[in-house]
Amino acid sequence: YICSYAFSGCKKLTKVTFQENSELISIGDYAFSTSTIGPISIPVHVNKIGEFAFYGCKNLKKVEFSENSELKSINKKAFSWSSLESITLPKHFNSIEESAFSGCKALKEVHFLEGSELNSIEKEAFSWSSIEAISIPSSVKSIGESCFYQCKNLKKVTFPDNSELQVIEKNAFFNSSIETFSIPIHVVKICEGTFGRCKNLKKVEV
Repeated sequence: YICSYAFSGCKKLTKVTFQENSELISIGDYAFSTSTIGPISIPVHVNKIGEFAFYGCKNLKKVEFSENSELKSINKKAFSWSSLESITLPKHFNSIEESAFSGCKALKEVHFLEGSELNSIEKEAFSWSSIEAISIPSSVKSIGESCFYQCKNLKKVTFPDNSELQVIEKNAFFNSSIETFSIPIHVVKICEGTFGRCKNLKKVEV
């Protein structure tokens, strides 16, 4: 385990490496928050990244996971206001929690491995980021409130034909730049403000 606040605020910490046979399973709350840590590769057995773990890490541009990563969840504000530019999330990963990537002004690309088991994208997960396009995995059942709020560079959101999405919560795409949107077949509820101030939205397909 790396416990809470273990390296928080370490202003000269630029590099953290792990051995290939690392037995690390958990990175605690605020573990590296506001440190100057650079790119990092997360060990294969880590199944939890705690709240605010990499919050405000201004030099953190890249996070890598192995293809067989055991990661299950990224907790509240884990990478919020960091300098991440892109990220590919593991297959067995199932939850992006509240504000996990909010305020990531350099974050343009988010990718999911084929067969992703992601179940939910929670409140404000990518709000105020610079995402340009995203393909939501078929296993996702809900898109949380203000999930892509103020994502002014977001033009394209796609879903596979077998999407299990059921609910799009309040203000999910508020003030984004999406141009077209195809509502998956199993969606039963679209809440208020979902497409509020989407001035480039020309076509919605049901």
